[in-house]
Amino acid sequence: MATEKYWDERALRRLNDAEKETEEYIKRIKKIYARANRNIKKQIANIYKNYSKETGLDIHTLKTLLSKKETDKFWKTLEGKGLKKYVQDNYKARINRLEQLQGQLYAIAKEVYKEELGTVYGHYAGVINQSYNKTIYDTQIGLGYDFAFNVLDLKTVEVLLKEKWHGGNYSERIWNNTDILADKTSEILGGALISGQSMSKTISEIQKAFNVSEYFAERLIRTETNHFNAEAEALAYKELGVEKYVFVATLDNRTSEKCQSHDGKIYDFKDKKTGVNYPPLHPNCRSTTRGYLGAEEEKMLKRRAKNPVTGEIEYIDNMNYEQWRVYVDNKYGQGTLAVESKKQANLKKDIEQYEKYLKVLDKDNMPETIEEWQEIKYNNTNEYKLTKYNYKLRNEVIQNPQNVVKNINIAEEKYTKYLFDGENKDGLIKGELIDKILGYNKDNYKQFDALLKENISKYPKRFKGEDKYGQKYEVNMVIKGLKGRQAKVTIGSRFMNNEYKLSSVYINELKESELKYGN
Repeated sequence: MATEKYWDERALRRLNDAEKETEEYIKRIKKIYARANRNIKKQIANIYKNYSKETGLDIHTLKTLLSKKETDKFWKTLEGKGLKKYVQDNYKARINRLEQLQGQLYAIAKEVYKEELGTVYGHYAGVINQSYNKTIYDTQIGLGYDFAFNVLDLKTVEVLLKEKWHGGNYSERIWNNTDILADKTSEILGGALISGQSMSKTISEIQKAFNVSEYFAERLIRTETNHFNAEAEALAYKELGVEKYVFVATLDNRTSEKCQSHDGKIYDFKDKKTGVNYPPLHPNCRSTTRGYLGAEEEKMLKRRAKNPVTGEIEYIDNMNYEQWRVYVDNKYGQGTLAVESKKQANLKKDIEQYEKYLKVLDKDNMPETIEEWQEIKYNNTNEYKLTKYNYKLRNEVIQNPQNVVKNINIAEEKYTKYLFDGENKDGLIKGELIDKILGYNKDNYKQFDALLKENISKYPKRFKGEDKYGQKYEVNMVIKGLKGRQAKVTIGSRFMNNEYKLSSVYINELKESELKYGN
């Protein structure tokens, strides 16, 4: 008899095996799209070359009608490629040169369909056979004895491949995706030539259309792989006489709320409905199922989970996703799983933000890794807001480098007789806060002095009026102290006798309004 970890682990492994094979087919699909993209770009280059004049594109020639013979020949060419949809819309009419060029690009884009269909057919058929056989085998090993079973025949596989779910089958979804690409490609060319758009911009728009279509193609193959893996498992369970299944979502911080809500629930196979209570429930779904073993056996099972804090795989009691959330929060603190899920969902945007900030801020003011950056962003609100504010100020100086105080004269008495010593209560209160947050005091004030002078020219100055002592300016900066914490430090200065002299320095409160343009 299998161990308590066995059933959940084998169900996930079957899906993982199918997904691993998917990667090779995704590479092949990308090559198909890249080849079609190159062909279309070559066509566009030739079109611009052939229909350009010194005054721009030759719109008159582009709008010239083809002869009836030329039109019929063109339509027969498209029809011969199986593009009846395009032909039916225009079959009885004569077309102009521009429409012919649009049709040619449409045909190149639609050629992707046949190649993609031929590529994934073998993959999906293989997934069905392998998942079916592995489910039977895993069940035999798990129960501890061998038994005879029917092998899937080609007809059963074909029926499963053609079966519609969520509005269509895989072939129809590929057709629709390539249809959108072909229509968009044709539309871009038509609009570009009529408006006189540059070739580089037209090619750029074509590239964007291909990027979108390729993304949907990749998402489709991942989702369909999950679907055929799940359907093959259902066939195997039916063969084994299993009447109920358990919905198994992945216990990590990437799982969708939809899958979370079904995790651990028990359903009758007769009530199985793909996309509703049977995976996949959504694009890129990673959920799977396993046969229901009975109430007593289920209590003994263990589940595989990815610890959202350590990233380690661990085995826990047989609980559903919501129970796991409570388990994690009790162990690491309320809201831990929610925060880790947010990190995962926003990872791409956070990397972009991190790299953008690194270009503006000194490395000393930014964490070393994206993991540390996310830890600050989601678990240390004050530090994150100060970093956003720092970026806003420093970026402002990049845009307007003249609006700074390049050098400032700071009298030593500001430290020795005001902030960190002396009898001025207001000064001492400011000094105590600087010491508490940044770690600078009467013993190391010279380090603080050097830090202020080094950073003063990196932040914008604000004019605050003028009095008999000179022009008044304020500079807000973000300083990271000896304790590893940041603070908003405000410096007041006067411009007199052709130099800036410090009049005040203190840690200031950061207001929400100051973050408005700090994203």
